[in-house]
Amino acid sequence: MAKEYVIRARDNINSHKDQFNIRGKRTYSFDFTPWAEDNNTVTSVTWTSKHGQASITGQALASNVATAQIEATEDGRNLIEVLADTGTEKFSAYLDIFVRDPDKYYSEYLTDYC
Repeated sequence: MAKEYVIRARDNINSHKDQFNIRGKRTYSFDFTPWAEDNNTVTSVTWTSKHGQASITGQALASNVATAQIEATEDGRNLIEVLADTGTEKFSAYLDIFVRDPDKYYSEYLTDYC
């Protein structure tokens, strides 16, 4: 199941939460079109793992929409920065992903993560 986020021109949520099971792989997309209308066309997007063991593959950018696949082979929290660049303006969005191992027990606090 792909997760899609739209980055508006103003008042954006900078951290987007999600969760999936260990050894899972999910496609994420960030549509920067509304933001780009006020700030120029997005010319590049950099996906960076800031915390955790998630791997990022298949990065693409087309018409201000950035996509990538995130895969995790270890449970726990992962923080991914998605940095859009127009050449003159930059915007950072974050994916805060909790990876669950079905063979482990997690407190109710973590199961309500998203």
